[in-house]
Amino acid sequence: MRKVEYIITIKGTTNESVKIFPNAVIDLLNPKQDKITHRRFYNEEGNVKVDIDLTDHGHSKAHPIVPHAHDWGMAKDKGNSGH
Repeated sequence: MRKVEYIITIKGTTNESVKIFPNAVIDLLNPKQDKITHRRFYNEEGNVKVDIDLTDHGHSKAHPIVPHAHDWGMAKDKGNSGH
């Protein structure tokens, strides 16, 4: 397991940062709910590695299990963004 270098909390509903500091973690704080709804982990090169979503994004059929993960490495192999 890699050492986490930075944990950043952003107020908002989206995180478009696909590249940042190596081994960073970004929490997305939804201001309307006043709770963290999304956590993004970055690899040793600062690229997105995995997203952990703490909601179903309003799509309970697609995401019946909460929390759930989106593995960007697996998605990249399939040619999409992970969602």
